[in-house]
Parts: sequence; C-alpha cells; structure tokens
Amino acid sequence: MIEVTKLNGENIIVNADHIESVEAQPDTALVLTNGKRIVIRDQIPEIVRKVIEYQRSIRTATGPRLGAGAAESGR
Repeated sequence: MIEVTKLNGENIIVNADHIESVEAQPDTALVLTNGKRIVIRDQIPEIVRKVIEYQRSIRTATGPRLGAGAAESGR
C-alpha cells in the first residue's frame, strides 16, 4: 500500500499491486487494474519510488529467511 495525495489535498492509500499504469497529462493519474482512474498531486518519479519501496518491503517481510532455524536445529 502506498499513500498518495488527491488534487483536493486528501491523502488516500492505494494498493500498489492494483496500479496498472501512471499517466501525466498534465495531472498525474493512476490507472488501476479495475479501470478506475485516480488523479493525484504526486509526480511520476515519486510514485515509482513509493511502489519500489513497497515491493521491497513485501519481499523483505515475506522472503525466505536463509539460515533461520538452521543453527538452532544443528544443521
């Protein structure tokens, strides 16, 4: 999930996995996989950074823990 700001100043949380594309014409718009468009204040590079951070956090939180338990079990 990432936080973005709508044009009216309202902060909302968007599921980054549901973002299909980001457009700038001239306002930035998120196009979601369900076809919904959300016009936001954030610029494309900021959205890209937020999505990358979100994806990294998911991989870190759910990725395999190499070595975890191996030392404890004597392996």
